[in-house]
Amino acid sequence: MNRSPCYMCPVRRVTEDFNCHAACTKYLAYRKELDERNAERQKHSDIISYNSDIRQKIRKRLNKK
Repeated sequence: MNRSPCYMCPVRRVTEDFNCHAACTKYLAYRKELDERNAERQKHSDIISYNSDIRQKIRKRLNKK
């Protein structure tokens, strides 16, 4: 995974009156990319967990007999 654009940023600072993430276009693009990747990963995760649940139900039925 690529490093955040904040790494070694000379303008990086977080205070009560200034948040560099809100103003930085590089960070906003980076965050958008991460959000898209996480959304895609979540789609696949739901399918995997569904299949896992089905397999567990089948195993329980087979073990009861």
